[in-house]
Amino acid sequence: MVQPASASCDRADETEASFRPLRPDLVSRCLFEEERGTIAICVPTMLFRILDSASIASRDLSSWRMVTLGGAPVAPDLARRAQQLGLKVAIGFGQTEASPYLTHTLPDDPHPDWVSTVGRPLPRAEIKIVDPETGAVVPRGEIGEICARGYSIMKDYFDDPEATLSTIDSEGWLHTGDLGSLDEYGYCRVQGRVKDMIIRGGENIYPREIEDILHTHPAISA
Repeated sequence: MVQPASASCDRADETEASFRPLRPDLVSRCLFEEERGTIAICVPTMLFRILDSASIASRDLSSWRMVTLGGAPVAPDLARRAQQLGLKVAIGFGQTEASPYLTHTLPDDPHPDWVSTVGRPLPRAEIKIVDPETGAVVPRGEIGEICARGYSIMKDYFDDPEATLSTIDSEGWLHTGDLGSLDEYGYCRVQGRVKDMIIRGGENIYPREIEDILHTHPAISA
């Protein structure tokens, strides 16, 4: 397994290797071509840098089987680029307060548009979408704040009861501060942060949607 974000580089006889700072040429040469790494856990920017590396075309990446993405919004175009290399792709969503994952797609996910989602809730995790102003659950497909409840949710912020009360309500729901929706299959889509939403001419504008379109433009680099 390869973790480009971690803090050290382990020996070849170990099962895990990692680098910081990320050096795309070293990842493709050392971890995949030489050490025959099989799985990469990345934030999207890291995968963009690996795929955009000038040396990747000359590397033997045949051992690389899968990449899992999270930690930031994943542009569908990035997942498709990874698939073009023959990789299986999985996408997860969560935060530290949830230990950390709440939802995840599967490597061979049956959802027809899984690449635009962050998957279904994990076992024993509940997800609901609420109006950020009223707290009422919104209809399926509509955008609101993502809230989560389950065994993985933190108890509290250490020595900060005020922050805890503003984040976890009396029914145990963690208010993530992220905007999203649930589709008819129960898959979650993330649109951005509540504080990042732009209201223009009475319309709600979500930076995530704009970024996904920009990622597809040939003149824009990650």
